[in-house]
Amino acid sequence: SILKNEFVSSNKETFIEIDELFLNKLFKNKTPLYFLDVDNTLTDQGFLSNEKIEFISNFKYKENIILSTGKVSDAIMNVINDCKLNDNYYSCLNGSVIHKKEKYQIINGIGEVSEHIINSLMDKDVTFIFYYHDHIEVNKPLLQKDIDNLNKFNEKFYPCKNAINYKEIVKVLAFIDDNKTKEQE
Repeated sequence: SILKNEFVSSNKETFIEIDELFLNKLFKNKTPLYFLDVDNTLTDQGFLSNEKIEFISNFKYKENIILSTGKVSDAIMNVINDCKLNDNYYSCLNGSVIHKKEKYQIINGIGEVSEHIINSLMDKDVTFIFYYHDHIEVNKPLLQKDIDNLNKFNEKFYPCKNAINYKEIVKVLAFIDDNKTKEQE
């Protein structure tokens, strides 16, 4: 709620156009597409069984499989490589980004509004992470419980670089410590 009013008013005029050619390529053939959720569906706690690898490898419409994750692309590259789906499209950050090899299209991100959000969070001295399509950056050291949670789901994060590419930011996640006393706030 820290940024609720500012974000809503800033975001009203922000629209992201979807590259029609990119999506037309995705849906070019009339055969069905098979969307497979990666996290704890295709994988079990990040582990991909040999049986699932074999099933996907022998699937008749393997080229129509689209892996989907709530995480950034780096977090599922091992599954993509193991299943030999390197030429397929895949969806990251809950459908906000569609990838194919090195190319990607941000479908729903916060774009330039992210500069306003990040500056507001810095003013509040809040720990936060922000998501690019392929990696996560953190503004200051996280608590161990937050590090453990990110590691549990194979989410790699890096210290914030000096130059932030605000247009490419898809998501910002702030960590609010409920255990602080009123004097600490």
